[in-house]
Amino acid sequence: MQRFVFAIGGLAILMASFFGTLHFLDSLNLQSLDSIRIEHARAVKAAVEKYRAASGKYPYIYPNNDLADLKTVLVNGGFISQLPVDPYWQTGRVNKYRYRSVDGDTYGLLIYMELGPCQTGVGSAATDPWDGKPITTCSF
Repeated sequence: MQRFVFAIGGLAILMASFFGTLHFLDSLNLQSLDSIRIEHARAVKAAVEKYRAASGKYPYIYPNNDLADLKTVLVNGGFISQLPVDPYWQTGRVNKYRYRSVDGDTYGLLIYMELGPCQTGVGSAATDPWDGKPITTCSF
């Protein structure tokens, strides 16, 4: 009976260690995806600012578009070498980064972080483009 108890106890310790390790690795992965998203947002913001410095306006006539729609003006214009793709969606799915500007004086970059969407940019209202609800302003 004592062997059985030790075996069950050992198995319980092994399982707790295994699942604890999985949880720890999973949390590291989520943090790294958001770090990549932050780097991407900063790179796009820098490119958009370079575009504005060259043209006097932010890229516009983009009420709520996939970031890929800026390829012509930003990549082909030499403001960024390539447009980033959300690391979670790199497998050919639609890019979750969204860009909007209707007047060229303001813009918003919508990023879907692990804890939900946030928006960064200059002067753009931080509202969800689909249902109009407020969105958190990104801290970067």
